[in-house]
Amino acid sequence: MMSWILKLLVSLTVSTSLVTGTTPPEKQPPQPSRMVVAVQIAKDRSPALSATDPMQIEAVLYYLRGLTPDRQAPEDPERYEGPVYTITLFSARGERQVYRQKADRWISKNSRPWRRIPKEKAAMLPQLLRVLKVSKERSLRGMQNAKCKVQSAKLTIDN
Repeated sequence: MMSWILKLLVSLTVSTSLVTGTTPPEKQPPQPSRMVVAVQIAKDRSPALSATDPMQIEAVLYYLRGLTPDRQAPEDPERYEGPVYTITLFSARGERQVYRQKADRWISKNSRPWRRIPKEKAAMLPQLLRVLKVSKERSLRGMQNAKCKVQSAKLTIDN
């Protein structure tokens, strides 16, 4: 499963993207105001993970597009235990779309009724979240390393 997400992230480097606004000529370009410019994902009450990198945003959009919810949940999702993930998409105009996924079985968009989703596909969200965290940590370490190099170069010049 993890390799699927990694392949997705790699393939996104060469794919066209809704986020960047580049699309094949045969398709209509997205409206700039509708483009997703940031994503936040939170599990239960833990701090949200934010992403503004187009590849990371596209990975989340790809996940959401791949879900095929039923019309409505025949049972009450509130009876089931399990983590609740909140995915918030922010557009260039500042509009938000909020998705909630519960117990690897249901999804709700903008406080609409819960809809059942395939468990196999729902199980990909925690893996995607882990990949995004690792990617974020790597970029932070890279920024810290670059800052240390700049500081050591400055010390060398000053001496």
